[in-house]
Order: sequence, then structure tokens, then C-alpha cells
Amino acid sequence: MSSKGWHLNALQNPPAIHVAVTLPIVQVWERLVSDLEAVVEEERERERVRLVEGKAAKGKAVGDSAALYGVAGSLPNKSVVVDLATGFLDLLYKA
Repeated sequence: MSSKGWHLNALQNPPAIHVAVTLPIVQVWERLVSDLEAVVEEERERERVRLVEGKAAKGKAVGDSAALYGVAGSLPNKSVVVDLATGFLDLLYKA
């Protein structure tokens, strides 16, 4: 969706996307839905091609933040995530 100018937020439990419905979005909601349908169909076609070529399904998220977000969601002890976030914010505002 980024290539079409949309910047959506990923959610992890359950896997989903988040769209903030603001006045600018309300004015172009039909384009958002149309672009989303097109992207979903493109991904379905890519998956069909991978299967025909005998390749495994693609399930990895692309991008550093997506990978880190996914790792954080898979940790059994979520207190590690809190510690990392606290340390990050401490360093961010130390300047």
C-alpha cells in the first residue's frame, strides 16, 4: 500500500492493519478500498505463482520495524519489550 501512497499501521494480535479514519481519508475512502482490493489481488497472484514454481509460501514481513514488531509479539515474556522500550525512550530524551 505504501507504493500507492497509503501508510497503514500493522497490528500483531491478531495480525491486522489499522486505518485512522480522518477527514482526508473520508474524502477518498473509495480509492483506499480500491487500492486495498488491488494490492490483495496482486499478493494472491504472487502467492499462486510461488506455489506453481514450487516455492514455499512467503510469510516474512519486509522491513526492520516489521521484523522487530513481529519478534516482540512472539516473546513469551513481554516484560523484555517494556524494558527495551523504556531504555529506548530514556536514550531518546537524554539529549
